[in-house]
Amino acid sequence: MMKFFFLFILLIFVISGFSIHLDVRLLSQKQLNRMEITIHAGKYNLYTDKKQSLEIEKNQSVFIRKDGDSVSVTVGTSVFKSSQIHLQGSSFINVFRLVPKEANLSELLFDDDLIIKTDSTGLVLVNHVDLEHYVAGVVQSEVGIVKDQMEYYYVQAIISRTYALVNYLKHNEEGFNLCDNEHCQVYKGRNRNADISRAVAKTSGVVIVDENLQMISAAFHANCGGQTVNSEDIWTIPTSYLKAVSDSFCFNQSGATWTKKVSLKDYNSFLLTQQLSETDFVKAGKNMVLFSQPERKIVGPHRIPLKTFRTYFDLRSTFFEIVLEENKVVFVGRGYGHGVGLCQQGALEMIRKGYDYKDVIKYYYSGVQLIHYSQLKYNFMP
Repeated sequence: MMKFFFLFILLIFVISGFSIHLDVRLLSQKQLNRMEITIHAGKYNLYTDKKQSLEIEKNQSVFIRKDGDSVSVTVGTSVFKSSQIHLQGSSFINVFRLVPKEANLSELLFDDDLIIKTDSTGLVLVNHVDLEHYVAGVVQSEVGIVKDQMEYYYVQAIISRTYALVNYLKHNEEGFNLCDNEHCQVYKGRNRNADISRAVAKTSGVVIVDENLQMISAAFHANCGGQTVNSEDIWTIPTSYLKAVSDSFCFNQSGATWTKKVSLKDYNSFLLTQQLSETDFVKAGKNMVLFSQPERKIVGPHRIPLKTFRTYFDLRSTFFEIVLEENKVVFVGRGYGHGVGLCQQGALEMIRKGYDYKDVIKYYYSGVQLIHYSQLKYNFMP
């Protein structure tokens, strides 16, 4: 029954003409030299240097390894090399299983096509994937299982789709559109959750636009700690829609509060990296390690940007206070993430309290509306 449901969902996409595809680099933070690719569903044609070489059937495996500047390919008894290979699906549904041979890497399933080439670090894997397949995979990767809360899946599907299309050229100079980690959106492969598939199908093509009918950069984070932050406070770029809002919905969630202790010596070493003189230390005394932030701020003690603290000490957010506890400096923090845009835990709590997905989106993004991307009056994918 589940198989027929996914066939039905895919048929909706095809009939509706949704033909946008993205090139997403897979395992982008890993060094890869060898892997096995097995056809999980459908049938693939394997092309080398733009020439068709082999037809790969379901359950058949392709073994790949880096060989200098080339990709070495083994299929059964056939062995050959190419500067690039392309596994292109030729059936209605095409799914491949990726099995890296490096330690501590798990096998993954992906929809649609795969391009493999090399660079100085190893193999480069790029998933040429249908936009809606990608969105479903992102929702599963970013959210996981949320029981009985379909409205929240609608929210995440819409913001993930909008974010992907706005950032379509983010990695263009590297030969792909998006990566698979937090730098873009987390994407760990094919979605296997029926509710997520239904949510993506229902909202298919829907994006968020500002008052000028331009798609927004739909930033999101795990937990804002009670107050989101203006985009210009983090990225120096002001927008009409990424404005700070008070958020009581995320207060009691798992990412709402945190603490981290560091030694006073390490803290002082950090301050010295910020070009503070010994005179500054003498004048400030204990105030060097005291800081309060009842509302989100941009800079901390001695006008040091709070994002500098976050990066150096690997903190969950920039929303924190600093107290002194014997020879320890204690960061007492709120929230998880950069704090710009939609707060995921707050949004989920809004859904639980009866708000619908449109209410949630318009709460976190100021002055926006939802439209189908076919209504956009500009070419958003040059």
